[in-house]
Amino acid sequence: MFLIYMVSCRQRSVEINMNCLDTMARYLLYAFLIDFSLEMLALTQLVRLTAAARKGIYVLLGSLTLIERTDDRTTRDSSSRVALLKVRLLELFTY
Repeated sequence: MFLIYMVSCRQRSVEINMNCLDTMARYLLYAFLIDFSLEMLALTQLVRLTAAARKGIYVLLGSLTLIERTDDRTTRDSSSRVALLKVRLLELFTY
């Protein structure tokens, strides 16, 4: 914006108004600060949702472990499927 203003002033043979440049700089700074704060707000919400999703996954994994422990009639095949599912879920949701 500054460059466009200065080039247009030069082409029109008009002196560059420093008050105008200062005002443009202030508006750009305010826009930048608002944009930055909104991006940080979105980032914190994403982190919060990720933490909540991880808690949910750990609850599911805990319930799978309880099912595995309480069901004595579980065959070896189904318990290995549960263990494989737990491993895949942990791989998916860990960094």
